[in-house]
Amino acid sequence: MSQSPSASSDPVVSRPPRVGPLKGNGLLLGLVLASVALSGCVEPGPQFIGLVTEDADRIWVGPDYYANRLQDWRARDGRIESIEGSRAKPMRTLHLLTYALSDDDGAFRMSVGMGAVEPGARHEDTWSGFLIGVGGGDVDFRISALSHHWPSTDGGLIVAVDGTGQIVVRDNSENHGYTGPNPNIPLEHWPLIQADQTEVSGEVGNDMFLAVQAEPDGDTYSMIVTLLDGVTGNERARAWYSGIDPEHMTGNVALVSHRSPAAADGAAAEDAPGYWFASWTLDGAKVRRHKDRAFGPVMGAMYTLSRGTMKMTAQLGPLGPTDAPEAHLELQRDGAWQRVASAEIQPLSATAHFRLEGWDAPEDVPYRVAYSFPIGLREPTPHYFEGTIRQIPDDTEEFVLAGLNCHHISGADGQWNGSHFWYPNNETVAGVAHHDPDMIFFAGDQIYEGGLEGVVRDTTDIASVDYLGHWFRFVWSFRDLTRDRPTVTIPDDHDAYHGNIWGNGGVREPGDYTVQDAGGYRMSPDWVNAMHRTQVSHLPDPAPADPMALGITTYHTRIEYGGMSFAVLADRMWKSPPSVVVRGGDVVNGWPRRPGFNAATQSDSPDAVLLGEGQERFLEEWANDWTDGAWMKVVLSQTPFADVATIPEDATSGAVLPGSYIVEPGEYLEGEKLAEDMDSNGWPKSGRDRGVRALRKGFAFHVVGDQHLGHFIRYGVDAWNDAGHVFTVPSIANLWPRRWFPPTPGRNPVPSSPRNTGEYLDGFGNRMTVLAVANPTQVDFEPHELYQRAPGYGIMRFDRSTREIEVEAWPRWVDPSAADAAQYPGWPVTVTQAEQYDREAVAYLPEVVVTGMVDPVVQVVEERTGEVAYTLRIQGDRYRPRVFTAGGAYTIVVGEPGTDRLQTLTGVRPTADESAVLDVVFE
Repeated sequence: MSQSPSASSDPVVSRPPRVGPLKGNGLLLGLVLASVALSGCVEPGPQFIGLVTEDADRIWVGPDYYANRLQDWRARDGRIESIEGSRAKPMRTLHLLTYALSDDDGAFRMSVGMGAVEPGARHEDTWSGFLIGVGGGDVDFRISALSHHWPSTDGGLIVAVDGTGQIVVRDNSENHGYTGPNPNIPLEHWPLIQADQTEVSGEVGNDMFLAVQAEPDGDTYSMIVTLLDGVTGNERARAWYSGIDPEHMTGNVALVSHRSPAAADGAAAEDAPGYWFASWTLDGAKVRRHKDRAFGPVMGAMYTLSRGTMKMTAQLGPLGPTDAPEAHLELQRDGAWQRVASAEIQPLSATAHFRLEGWDAPEDVPYRVAYSFPIGLREPTPHYFEGTIRQIPDDTEEFVLAGLNCHHISGADGQWNGSHFWYPNNETVAGVAHHDPDMIFFAGDQIYEGGLEGVVRDTTDIASVDYLGHWFRFVWSFRDLTRDRPTVTIPDDHDAYHGNIWGNGGVREPGDYTVQDAGGYRMSPDWVNAMHRTQVSHLPDPAPADPMALGITTYHTRIEYGGMSFAVLADRMWKSPPSVVVRGGDVVNGWPRRPGFNAATQSDSPDAVLLGEGQERFLEEWANDWTDGAWMKVVLSQTPFADVATIPEDATSGAVLPGSYIVEPGEYLEGEKLAEDMDSNGWPKSGRDRGVRALRKGFAFHVVGDQHLGHFIRYGVDAWNDAGHVFTVPSIANLWPRRWFPPTPGRNPVPSSPRNTGEYLDGFGNRMTVLAVANPTQVDFEPHELYQRAPGYGIMRFDRSTREIEVEAWPRWVDPSAADAAQYPGWPVTVTQAEQYDREAVAYLPEVVVTGMVDPVVQVVEERTGEVAYTLRIQGDRYRPRVFTAGGAYTIVVGEPGTDRLQTLTGVRPTADESAVLDVVFE
């Protein structure tokens, strides 16, 4: 269920408005001016009246609006203000979400009061008013809502008043040949549309009132634009337009504020504000109301359920001091809503965090997050975001896990239009929903710090709002998946505003390094912790860990759900910066640059850290702990413990990849070499090997993202195939198309498999067996830039009855419900739980035969060292343990961990007698 109808604007005013100059709300005066300004008759239709309470003081304007950028607008003193008018950030927009212009013919009218926040010099390179007709019925409204200062396809008409007081109508639908930097688009590339007739009656003061009326005129539209003095109501200018393309009269409408009159003649005014607006109205037969498009005040929610504890994070807009400080969680029980928890809204992250202990519901439980918020001039009223906390899956059934990562929203040129915007991922959302997963895993890069408008890094409060603007787009895209099922999100480097990140325990190393290569986090600890609250605070409580410097929070943890036991790792939080610890490699951004340097033999410094000691201990303990009825172990982390990538022979890093050649179907790219990218967890090798050894002790399957290149490999440590498998799921969308074209064929490939499969050593000397790869490949359908980079998602099916794991890699453009739906070549791949630790045995212990229990857990411990060799919940009642040293004695623990039904057998020695049996009897 989407946001409740009460979250959408309602024209009913529940208390008398204040009347006066448009500096305040001025509703009645605004309506009077609108009736004076607009001639003719407009057929009735849905009516929008946008009002702001006099005591409002917040960055986020409200659920009816989408701001570009979030931090560039605010609601204050009864009006909406664009607080960004610098030359570096031109044309700001505030889109109306809950009302739009339909594709049908019809008239409409729109009006608004406005003026400069800080009046200044009068010049033509600044304006305020409307953006009309953005997108349309064939464009998702969320794409349209992103349109701001880039002239582009379906970009609508700018209908405004410039800094000289003149009515201007400019074409925002294409860039008209401009190829320079977007912030500096010259006026001639926003060409004026000439009026048929204009009348000017005098100069206008800073309080203005702009009114627009448009109606069909044959196959085109005609439009009247009127400008009045906002204090006296006197008409100051009027302009008539005809022959307007109907495409400019369909789709979103928005307020626009372009630069600032306080920055005259190109003067530097980085903090100059733009324009204010009040009493925005829209109505007419062409107008359609869309209640379900409201975004907020609760934008979305994510939850997990583990060991009887439900944790949920509700995401809200950044609120102000006069807004309610708490949100509430309500559950539907016996047909009635009951409030079960309340939570303070955290200011930097705008999140509310709920925790319910002792969860034992045997069925789906509807929930809603409630928050009281005023719309227009109404008193604060409850608004709801609804979802379902699902019944815990029956562990006798198949468990389905969806994997996604790398949510880049725009194409290489960064332009706003239907072709180059890859947002809001409707085909991906629909595809994943078809599989109806029991859990969703987002492996990182939920946001990218580049894209539409870059990022703000200072100060912490503004940078946090800037982050929320990026994060909201992810929430908006995927909230209909996450509201109804457990979701794991973990941040990766781009979520932390890094290209690559070496967390280094939070420590920035001194020396002549770039900000990124010095290790630690470039953003402030408060910012990092706020980002963590948005993405990981709904996960179970973090496991004990090595402390992070500067009070940075950690999040690695375990989730026990439906018989599945998940370990969630923070891959990069303790990872060493290679520029610091790899001596003699001249490492820049994770790539060794020194000629002749051999990463396979020279990069594994004894000082290099991957997971860190605390996280390694956690992983070992988790692998050996099979309580809560766990029957399958899965590790969820950011990136694989191998480097499955190649680059051109003459390249020194992967920086060439965004503009590199993409092969035709069936083509093999020659002249490649193995990548040595220390951003992968193939480095450092010793830390990688310890991690893989810990995984295999629990027969754990590994799921990751980050690499953009969908691939499926099997780890090797001391020999090929002596450890488990990792699935790197395809990216949702990316600009960095990694590929795998090794110069030599792999050893021992599966018969009839492609040339780039088989056994390999990666660039760091790690053993890996490549089983399937979804290389970027040219396609003959649009958008090429997206689809030729092999985007998609992963689905994993865990079958308890067979202990098989079926791994699926789905192209983004494929409808999985179609009869001929096909996955990427090489998929699906099916492996077994036993293969996750299929190391060759040196000897065997006597067969364990269990009576009185089915599927017990068996743990094998080497008595000489006290080390656990492995732990597994077996199938059935018989199991012959393998061991990897021929001599010595072993302890075998059999039964159900966490209960008194557990037996320990000591002094068990290997035997060559295949008929030897150890009887374990449970009464």
